[in-house]
Amino acid sequence: MQCGHFVTRTVTALRYHLKNTRVQCLTKHSLLRLFNGTYKSIEKIQVGDLLWGFDEKTFVKRPCVVENTTSFIPEELYKVTLENGRVFYATSDHMVVSHNQWITIKDMLHDVLAHDIMEL
Repeated sequence: MQCGHFVTRTVTALRYHLKNTRVQCLTKHSLLRLFNGTYKSIEKIQVGDLLWGFDEKTFVKRPCVVENTTSFIPEELYKVTLENGRVFYATSDHMVVSHNQWITIKDMLHDVLAHDIMEL
């Protein structure tokens, strides 16, 4: 899982605020940031790779070693295309910001006004 942010995580004061963050699933298309600053497709991550992480008590960034990998296939996976042409894949419970509130991809399918997604 990864953390999605309502207000961009560069706003340090809100980075870890509970109302600003939501857990998001990763797909095979997701890129993970390695500790050396480069990115690697999650499908190519191997045990021993060094990723960026943070200390849960101090919130200080630190290197984290991949200890194992697990894969699963979700029952539903949606392809979301943004106005700028960028594409991401998400499970039905993936949260995005629309009209200044968190909403799931599944709920967007039933609300024609919920198409205004903020990409942060």
